[in-house]
Amino acid sequence: VMCKVGLVTAAGAWAIMAFGDAFAALGGMLLKGPRLPWNSEKRWTGLIAFLLAGTIFSFCWMRFVIAAQASNFNDNGYLLFYLCLLASAAAAIVEGLPGQVDDNLTVPLVAWFVLSFYTRGACLIGNSNPLEFPYLVLSSSHLSRTALLVVANFALAGIALFLGWVDR
Repeated sequence: VMCKVGLVTAAGAWAIMAFGDAFAALGGMLLKGPRLPWNSEKRWTGLIAFLLAGTIFSFCWMRFVIAAQASNFNDNGYLLFYLCLLASAAAAIVEGLPGQVDDNLTVPLVAWFVLSFYTRGACLIGNSNPLEFPYLVLSSSHLSRTALLVVANFALAGIALFLGWVDR
């Protein structure tokens, strides 16, 4: 039985973009606070607000879609919350980078990328212990996916370096 993750992943990525970005703007403007060292136009309060709102709202949206689909997706709330936290953290960092083309494109793409990889892993786990997840990802059947992600990470880091978004 295939796990239906497309709509679940899209719901989570959309929630991270919509709510995380909005709360980051509100948090940064209303709460002020110290600026990010890599982007003086953004603040730590905005990044934290993004992380919190993105995590909470993506978790809620994904749970809603999972329940509506009655899919065989792992309904382990701890694992799903962990996935949403990881995706929100990655998206919050991307949103805080200077000189982006359009964060309404990059933020949901990063969130989708993280969520799609891990939600597929959640289907493999079923109802087993979430601590087994790293073993399943690194097992021989999934090692090629992990290697692809490592290569993609270095490629994206190289592009960011080339575009001047980061320095060495």
